[in-house]
Amino acid sequence: MSRFVRRAVAVGVAAVAAAGGATVPAAATTQFAVDHFRVCMDEATNDCSTRVEGSITWGQRTAIVTGKVINGEGGSATAAFSAYAGSKRIDHTTRTASGVSTTPFSFVIGDPNLVGGINRISETMGVFTGQLVVPGDSKVDIRD
Repeated sequence: MSRFVRRAVAVGVAAVAAAGGATVPAAATTQFAVDHFRVCMDEATNDCSTRVEGSITWGQRTAIVTGKVINGEGGSATAAFSAYAGSKRIDHTTRTASGVSTTPFSFVIGDPNLVGGINRISETMGVFTGQLVVPGDSKVDIRD
């Protein structure tokens, strides 16, 4: 086939597609579940002045965690995040707000090389006041 004929065929196909004679499939996109969380320092007394809140966007092997640690009481408030595959802890990280402040965060948690990936993330609050660490409440999100 000559170069002229190939070019004419390509132009003809493009013209038919532009005229609506052919449809071009849209690029495939993957949707992941999004979970929202809010963990107060003391759920029992309904004290939420110190808390962690945000969202988890689940991927195939990891998750993106975004949100903020809000410290309304001073000292040092720390949110701990642990990612699990079944009962095995795969990854762990913390985010801290010191003094009366708000600390935003966004990070990836998990192992991109782990076949099957993570399926559970635990969020836990804790406060350090001087020499005493006061554990707070925790919440667990499970990938749907």
